[in-house]
Amino acid sequence: MAEPVLRVENLCCGFHTEDGYIRVVDGVSFECEAGKTLGLVGESGCGKTVSALAVMGLLPQPAGVVEEGRILFRGEDLAATSHDTMRVVRGQQIGMIFQEPMTALNPVHRVGKQLLEALRLTNPALTRTISRRVRSNCSSRSGSRTPCGGSGNIRISSQAACASAS
Repeated sequence: MAEPVLRVENLCCGFHTEDGYIRVVDGVSFECEAGKTLGLVGESGCGKTVSALAVMGLLPQPAGVVEEGRILFRGEDLAATSHDTMRVVRGQQIGMIFQEPMTALNPVHRVGKQLLEALRLTNPALTRTISRRVRSNCSSRSGSRTPCGGSGNIRISSQAACASAS
């Protein structure tokens, strides 16, 4: 059996609040092999989103804390890596599609503009020609709409495109 591309071991994380520290994820472990899909399933409020945000290094700061555990991505412990390194990993190697696309897409900006931003952030060498081609394709389809102007399917598809671009 191949080494998993992602292995989360005994993940514990929580938030500092006015009432003190609250642990919201306690001892979560899972792994995912390359080419496989992993779904986190559970009741509302059980820690699925917080676990995924911890893996992505996106826990709100300074309140969110990975208290203990390891998040191994291709052998590197993401819980112990720098913010700059994590930004490169997050931008070029892993992505997350959020459950509610309206919280991930900016309702003020057109979808195409947000897709281009994702491409530019993760591909600094993106040429003007490719940028124009993406802009042209987006303007003739759903990319000319704001997220509010599209159906739920358009919103999810747009968010998946942004995640894939990074």
